[in-house]
Amino acid sequence: MSATTPNGTAGGGAPAASAGARLRALIGAPEILVAPGAYDAITARVLARAGFGAVYMTGAGTVNAHLGVPDIALGTLDEFVQNAGRMVDVVDVPVFCDADTGFGNAVNVVRTVRAFERAGVAGIHLEDQESPKRCGHLDGKRTVPVAEMVGKVRAACDARRNDDFVIIARCDAAATEGIDAAIDRAGAYAEAGADVIFAEALTSEADFRRFGAAGVGAPLLANMTEFGKTPYHSAAQFQDFGFGAVIFPMMAFRLMLEAVRDGAAVLAETGTQVSLLDRMATRAELYEIIDYPAWDDYEARYVRGRRRDLRRLPAMGNNGRYGMVHLQIEVDDDGVAVVRIPSPGTVGRVQAAIHKEVAEVWTALGADPAVKVIVVTGAGDEFYVSANAGGLKAIPGIPKEETFTLLQRMSQEGVDIVYKMIELPKVIISAINGAAAGGGLAVALLADISVAADDALLVDPHVALGVAAGDHAAMIWPLLCGMAKSKLYLLTSDPCTGAEAERIGLISRAVPAGEVFDVAMGYARRIAAGPQLAAQFTKKSLNQWLRLGGITAFDYSQALELLNFFGPELREVVERQQLG
Repeated sequence: MSATTPNGTAGGGAPAASAGARLRALIGAPEILVAPGAYDAITARVLARAGFGAVYMTGAGTVNAHLGVPDIALGTLDEFVQNAGRMVDVVDVPVFCDADTGFGNAVNVVRTVRAFERAGVAGIHLEDQESPKRCGHLDGKRTVPVAEMVGKVRAACDARRNDDFVIIARCDAAATEGIDAAIDRAGAYAEAGADVIFAEALTSEADFRRFGAAGVGAPLLANMTEFGKTPYHSAAQFQDFGFGAVIFPMMAFRLMLEAVRDGAAVLAETGTQVSLLDRMATRAELYEIIDYPAWDDYEARYVRGRRRDLRRLPAMGNNGRYGMVHLQIEVDDDGVAVVRIPSPGTVGRVQAAIHKEVAEVWTALGADPAVKVIVVTGAGDEFYVSANAGGLKAIPGIPKEETFTLLQRMSQEGVDIVYKMIELPKVIISAINGAAAGGGLAVALLADISVAADDALLVDPHVALGVAAGDHAAMIWPLLCGMAKSKLYLLTSDPCTGAEAERIGLISRAVPAGEVFDVAMGYARRIAAGPQLAAQFTKKSLNQWLRLGGITAFDYSQALELLNFFGPELREVVERQQLG
């Protein structure tokens, strides 16, 4: 949305065509108007961004979603209008709405039309059912006399203050009186002033074609709802039947329900949502949909002395500015990038995807001139516990024949993590807020400054799992804490607390758990505010120790680790784990 004001209205220039005029043009165009249904404002945003020319506010979706009740006239006029107004505020396309039976008789319809018109909608449809009405695709409907509905249509047309406001008359009579009576009613509604006729719940292609050929005196609108009385047809088919518009009122709502139900079942069974992450919109994608950067701009422009501490940069493309799906990346006004790593408790496709992004993020942030210093931390209670050797023998959700390919890829990514962190000129600070193991421990210790919680557990489990301590261990541990302590922890796979890690020199500093992030950010802001080249050249000089001797040890340890993957010891460890 290219809005310049908080409610999405454009400033300056000639006044734009009214919403009603735009809707009329879309319905009257040679190509049929396809209008999916929205049940709330963010759904309307998503649908408008998908390129649809108009959005339809579903009445059933409104009461189902906002009230949790059936579509049997339980929603009020105010509730419908408020929902419609919220949609209008956030999209640039016309919004037209279900107005049930008009919320009363013809006199009530006057107020209904004016309320929707004030909300900025393009038009409404009124149905010819008795009240309380029911979903048009259910049995047991009752229609009002033709004269009563004609009176409502005339009242609606006279009540509108802008003649462009579209009055749509919905005819439910095909189910109660037959197709011929429905066509006759449609002609009477058009003669009374209806701009569009909504032929509801027709049950065959033949009936649609008869309606389309009848010449009722107004364009026709079809309803392609799911699991109803109407057979499934495409928009192109409805156009061939002679219809100018088709709505898909409940598609988005039903998709949402199924997704939430599936997710709830997974959470109830496993106690975690991590296996669902690749089915979710990312934080960056959400912020792009709701136009978060625009609101940051309003705050900067209008609220003196205020700025967000961690302001997300505008997203670029579908995967966010840095192309990440799982990692959460925020950049503040000081040039400090915060990378939060989700740490699934099991190994699988999501875990592998996270590992891949951890290998790629350094290049992405290194290329952004706005980033001066990087702080990496865990998104939850752990810092990052990455895939371990034993788990790679049988990865949940991944066929066995894919395991070797995945192992090969993750091994290369492990190499990339090490080399890219060493070679990145920008300073990296790890805020080790919880357990760090495997590739997570590599990230924690290869950072230029490492701040850990006193009780955080740092563990390299390679030997206990039956493989050589590869990854980063042979390179970085002896330089940080000496050969004796390195051998003690790497040969035993014993965990080391943050407090002990500081004592032996494995990390830069240990602090109480609640202070880890703040302390890390304090160092980051100090460095970001200082001379950048001096800091970068200092890092480059110190990392020469890693380049000269450490990298040789690293490559050697990687080769030995991979050799262990095909040996008997790893297999024995895996079998013991499986037995329990």
